[in-house]
Amino acid sequence: MITSKVAELVEHLANENLSEDQICQFLTENTFAFLNVNHCWISEVTGRKTVRARASYGVDQRLYSEWQEFPLDWKLPVTDALTEERLVWINNLPDWPDEYPLLKGVAYSKPVRTQIIIPVLRFNSPIACIGIVTTEQLSPDEELDLFFRMIANLLSLYLFRPAIVTGK
Repeated sequence: MITSKVAELVEHLANENLSEDQICQFLTENTFAFLNVNHCWISEVTGRKTVRARASYGVDQRLYSEWQEFPLDWKLPVTDALTEERLVWINNLPDWPDEYPLLKGVAYSKPVRTQIIIPVLRFNSPIACIGIVTTEQLSPDEELDLFFRMIANLLSLYLFRPAIVTGK
């Protein structure tokens, strides 16, 4: 099933001119649907050493205005994924782990159990991340880890591709 989900995403990206919000929607409703994902977002590292929200699907971002841009040195799952270049997997929501005290008061508007942050690399450097939230408690495993990394690699190629110069 995972191979078919990757192929479906590749075909969709190749045949559609999608906004980043539409990509988040496709990931939520198709690619990650078998994991009961109800929210997906993409954030990027800025030149100001901050993390800025780029796109999302499944939640009203106005509810999280303070998280639209924040310093890269804050201790958060997103910043850990980016600075340590690793998947961050939290599967005990709505309770946040003690290592993230800044999130103690943050609640999602829908019931959630797991949050996964996947770093997106370009030239072996973290430039962005994909975040997903599920209604099910998911435990880390090698197959899902590889699946998420493959999706991140595809999005790196698609979202951060150089502009193509045409002779027109």
